[in-house]
Amino acid sequence: MRFFITADEDGYLRIEEECEAAITLNIADRKARILSIVVPSSKRRQGVGSALLCSAEAELISRGIRSLEADFSSGIQGMPEFFEKEGFEVIESDSVLRIDTKKLLSSGMIKNTLKAEMSGGEFVAFEELGMDRWDELFSSLSALRLHLSQREMNRFSRSMSGVVFDPKNEIRSVILVSESEEGVHIDFLLSFREGNADFERMALQGMLAALVVSGGAKEFPGITYICGGESVTKFLGSALPEKPGKAGAAIFAKKELSENAGTEERLEEDLIGNAEVFWLKECKKVPFQLNICRKMPRIREIRSGRPVFRYELEDPLDIRYGIRWDEDENEGLREIFTKRITAGNLMDYQKILPADAVRDLPRPAFRGLLEERGPHTSYLIYELKDREGRGLSEIRWIGLDGSGSDLFSEYENEVTEAGVVKSTIETDPGNKEALAEAGFETELRESREITVTVGELMKFPFLSMKVPDFIQHLSEIGARQFKRGIGCCMLNGRKGLLEDLGHLPVEWFDGDVSSVLLTDGTANGMLLVHQLPSHRLSVDLLFSAGGDSQINNLRLIIHSIRAAGEKYPEDTVVILRRHNEAVQAITNKLFPGKKGRTVLYGERKEG
Repeated sequence: MRFFITADEDGYLRIEEECEAAITLNIADRKARILSIVVPSSKRRQGVGSALLCSAEAELISRGIRSLEADFSSGIQGMPEFFEKEGFEVIESDSVLRIDTKKLLSSGMIKNTLKAEMSGGEFVAFEELGMDRWDELFSSLSALRLHLSQREMNRFSRSMSGVVFDPKNEIRSVILVSESEEGVHIDFLLSFREGNADFERMALQGMLAALVVSGGAKEFPGITYICGGESVTKFLGSALPEKPGKAGAAIFAKKELSENAGTEERLEEDLIGNAEVFWLKECKKVPFQLNICRKMPRIREIRSGRPVFRYELEDPLDIRYGIRWDEDENEGLREIFTKRITAGNLMDYQKILPADAVRDLPRPAFRGLLEERGPHTSYLIYELKDREGRGLSEIRWIGLDGSGSDLFSEYENEVTEAGVVKSTIETDPGNKEALAEAGFETELRESREITVTVGELMKFPFLSMKVPDFIQHLSEIGARQFKRGIGCCMLNGRKGLLEDLGHLPVEWFDGDVSSVLLTDGTANGMLLVHQLPSHRLSVDLLFSAGGDSQINNLRLIIHSIRAAGEKYPEDTVVILRRHNEAVQAITNKLFPGKKGRTVLYGERKEG
């Protein structure tokens, strides 16, 4: 076995085994806490988890750490037995609620709670909290003996963590939420001053509304809450058709470490034998998050029948796949270099990438890969989607300078790791051979995209229809109203074209052309338009709630077309993407006979 040890200056430590098993820990006050142990299903019951724990203990002892702790759900099969076998003292805890996010958010009570205005308070997420209020927040937390630095606060979700202000604009409650692969963890929830339970429930209400916008049950399957306020526990329990389990919902495991505790002997017995042990210690600043480490530096050896080359990564977060060598009849050894496009290196490649792709790549749902084969550079940019509970990947831009075989190979690795079951692409017919080699089934068909001009839209006869005052420009509402409007869309299962709708700020959209339906001060409908770097307009979302949705959708369309006619030249191109049957029906009605261009459509099963 080979182990790669990575530590950062904030006290986080990760040990990764070459089969991609890993243990992540946090070190503070001469104690270490296990945040996660991950072992691939194909490697379980083979001693890999035990070997990881052995290596972690040895590393901790070398750093002077003498106590190791862990908190885990007792629902994880075999976890209590594993810790007992490894010499930990294991105690069952009944002070933790574990709630299924999907069941909670589908509860009628919770839906009504999220739609209702808070009475007597206002929830403000950390990402919207002004700098002048941070000192006040730290003072309030310190008064409760919760001393946190700004760096430590960064481990909490900025969208779901927040405070509740009372009508006098004073902080009344705070909720601190961290994210993990298992879901979200409510680490701290308390009402200040009189400890009013109503303000605790308001903080929870604000967190749940932000959770919906951040991806809901698709991104965060479970909610963990350390039972504190009896009122909040009762509130969560009463929202569910079945009571959330408490007894045995969590375990606490603790072990005292000692140089004489047999760790070195266990390491020698478990790891050496016939296996090769390789230690690589790196000290780099890595952006860790509590309970989860998504991006870790990896150093891989590539064997191709030649001596093994080890490539030291200058920036481990930018270059993922390293380097390999191919034999070419004419060129001899040549370098093939495949890397992930990130925010850090995006500007280096912006000249070869489409302008619209450069704008989209920093978004959470988009990924990009580059292949440099000598003087030739190919790229592939895709968007991860979740439709009907299935992981899908849509390749949005592709540029092949050469075969691109390694590009598709690394793409397959990435989407398989992301749980994608199918990939699709619409591209130029000239890429047919490359797609066929990559295993795509292809056919020529009409594109889902149609394009019209602002001038064509201005010719619609129904533009003379009167639009009521409750239809307004997006620029006329605030960021908080916008967020609530997005939450309303997502509660109703609508994201339009935007997989990452909940992550986009109001500034992403053209506020002068996008339209909003306001009822009682709440945004219950939206038509969102984005101006692309290519100067085209993209209609990204059309949605309105309630029984009058059809007429209100028409009002939103009229309002936005009029605004576009006033702001943009008549030859400005507008992109309409027929991503579902409802949009297809609208475009057929508005533009009878309008066809998209002929494209090569490709589809491939993944996983």
